[in-house]
Amino acid sequence: MKKQRTILIAEVDRNVARKIKRHFEMHDYYIYPILTTGDDLLVQSKILQPSLIIADTRLNGTIDGIEAISRLEQEINIPYIFITRFDDDIRLIKSYYLKPVCLIQNPINLMNLNVSSDRVGVNFKYSESYHTV
Repeated sequence: MKKQRTILIAEVDRNVARKIKRHFEMHDYYIYPILTTGDDLLVQSKILQPSLIIADTRLNGTIDGIEAISRLEQEINIPYIFITRFDDDIRLIKSYYLKPVCLIQNPINLMNLNVSSDRVGVNFKYSESYHTV
Protein backbone atom coordinates (compact mmCIF):
# COMPACT_ATOMS: atom_id res chain seq x y z
CA MET A 1 0.00 0.00 0.00
CA LYS A 2 1.37 3.39 -1.00
CA LYS A 3 1.81 5.97 1.75
CA GLN A 4 -0.27 9.10 1.23
CA ARG A 5 1.78 12.21 0.54
CA THR A 6 1.32 14.96 3.10
CA ILE A 7 2.00 18.67 2.90
CA LEU A 8 2.33 21.21 5.69
CA ILE A 9 1.60 24.78 4.61
CA ALA A 10 2.75 27.76 6.68
CA GLU A 11 1.54 30.98 5.08
CA VAL A 12 0.37 34.30 6.56
CA ASP A 13 -1.98 35.11 3.67
CA ARG A 14 -5.01 32.88 4.24
CA ASN A 15 -6.25 33.30 0.66
CA VAL A 16 -2.96 32.11 -0.80
CA ALA A 17 -2.80 29.24 1.69
CA ARG A 18 -6.35 28.09 0.87
CA LYS A 19 -5.64 28.14 -2.88
CA ILE A 20 -2.48 26.06 -2.43
CA LYS A 21 -4.40 23.68 -0.15
CA ARG A 22 -7.28 23.23 -2.60
CA HIS A 23 -4.88 22.71 -5.49
CA PHE A 24 -3.02 19.84 -3.83
CA GLU A 25 -6.19 18.32 -2.34
CA MET A 26 -7.57 18.02 -5.89
CA HIS A 27 -4.59 15.76 -6.56
CA ASP A 28 -5.31 13.57 -3.52
CA TYR A 29 -2.74 14.95 -1.09
CA TYR A 30 -3.46 15.31 2.58
CA ILE A 31 -2.91 18.87 3.75
CA TYR A 32 -2.43 19.44 7.45
CA PRO A 33 -4.14 22.46 9.04
CA ILE A 34 -2.58 25.68 7.77
CA LEU A 35 -0.13 27.42 10.09
CA THR A 36 0.70 31.13 10.29
CA THR A 37 3.60 31.32 12.75
CA GLY A 38 7.20 30.16 12.65
CA ASP A 39 6.82 28.79 16.17
CA ASP A 40 3.94 26.52 15.09
CA LEU A 41 5.84 25.45 11.98
CA LEU A 42 8.79 24.37 14.10
CA VAL A 43 6.69 22.36 16.56
CA GLN A 44 4.19 20.82 14.11
CA SER A 45 6.84 19.79 11.57
CA LYS A 46 8.58 17.68 14.20
CA ILE A 47 5.31 16.07 15.26
CA LEU A 48 3.68 15.54 11.85
CA GLN A 49 6.77 14.77 9.71
CA PRO A 50 5.11 15.84 6.41
CA SER A 51 6.38 14.78 2.98
CA LEU A 52 6.86 18.45 2.07
CA ILE A 53 6.72 21.84 3.79
CA ILE A 54 5.60 24.93 1.89
CA ALA A 55 6.52 27.96 4.01
CA ASP A 56 6.26 31.71 3.73
CA THR A 57 9.55 33.35 4.68
CA ARG A 58 7.66 36.05 6.59
CA LEU A 59 5.69 34.05 9.12
CA ASN A 60 4.28 35.65 12.26
CA GLY A 61 5.42 34.81 15.79
CA THR A 62 8.74 35.04 17.58
CA ILE A 63 10.55 33.39 14.66
CA ASP A 64 9.92 33.77 10.93
CA GLY A 65 9.79 31.03 8.31
CA ILE A 66 13.52 31.24 7.58
CA GLU A 67 14.49 30.78 11.24
CA ALA A 68 11.97 27.96 11.72
CA ILE A 69 13.35 26.03 8.73
CA SER A 70 16.94 26.73 9.81
CA ARG A 71 16.23 25.16 13.20
CA LEU A 72 14.32 22.25 11.66
CA GLU A 73 17.20 21.37 9.36
CA GLN A 74 19.38 20.73 12.40
CA GLU A 75 16.98 18.06 13.67
CA ILE A 76 15.00 16.48 10.82
CA ASN A 77 15.23 16.10 7.06
CA ILE A 78 12.04 17.34 5.41
CA PRO A 79 12.18 19.00 1.98
CA TYR A 80 10.71 22.49 1.82
CA ILE A 81 9.73 25.21 -0.60
CA PHE A 82 9.91 28.86 0.42
CA ILE A 83 7.31 31.37 -0.68
CA THR A 84 8.85 34.84 -0.70
CA ARG A 85 8.56 38.32 -2.03
CA PHE A 86 11.69 39.35 -3.89
CA ASP A 87 11.59 42.89 -2.47
CA ASP A 88 13.80 42.14 0.56
CA ASP A 89 17.38 41.30 -0.47
CA ILE A 90 18.52 40.18 2.99
CA ARG A 91 15.57 37.81 3.45
CA LEU A 92 16.07 36.48 -0.08
CA ILE A 93 19.78 35.79 0.53
CA LYS A 94 19.08 34.10 3.89
CA SER A 95 16.43 31.84 2.36
CA TYR A 96 18.64 31.02 -0.64
CA TYR A 97 21.53 29.85 1.57
CA LEU A 98 19.28 27.38 3.38
CA LYS A 99 19.03 25.55 0.02
CA PRO A 100 15.29 25.00 -0.30
CA VAL A 101 13.95 22.77 -3.08
CA CYS A 102 12.84 26.05 -4.61
CA LEU A 103 12.09 29.70 -3.89
CA ILE A 104 8.68 30.63 -5.26
CA GLN A 105 7.85 34.29 -5.76
CA ASN A 106 4.59 35.60 -4.37
CA PRO A 107 2.12 35.87 -6.11
CA ILE A 108 2.44 32.16 -6.65
CA ASN A 109 2.28 30.49 -10.03
CA LEU A 110 0.90 27.00 -9.40
CA MET A 111 2.88 25.56 -12.31
CA ASN A 112 6.12 26.63 -10.57
CA LEU A 113 4.88 25.15 -7.32
CA ASN A 114 4.05 21.88 -9.07
CA VAL A 115 7.45 21.65 -10.75
CA SER A 116 9.12 22.33 -7.40
CA SER A 117 7.08 19.68 -5.63
CA ASP A 118 8.03 17.19 -8.35
CA ARG A 119 11.67 17.60 -7.35
CA VAL A 120 10.93 15.93 -4.02
CA GLY A 121 8.62 13.27 -5.40
CA VAL A 122 5.32 14.93 -4.49
CA ASN A 123 4.05 14.27 -7.99
CA PHE A 124 0.68 15.23 -9.43
CA LYS A 125 -1.18 15.05 -12.71
CA TYR A 126 -0.59 17.84 -15.22
CA SER A 127 -4.23 17.93 -16.27
CA GLU A 128 -5.02 21.40 -14.86
CA SER A 129 -4.54 24.77 -16.37
CA TYR A 130 -2.13 26.70 -14.20
CA HIS A 131 -2.54 30.20 -12.94
CA THR A 132 -1.19 32.65 -10.42
CA VAL A 133 -2.61 32.70 -6.90
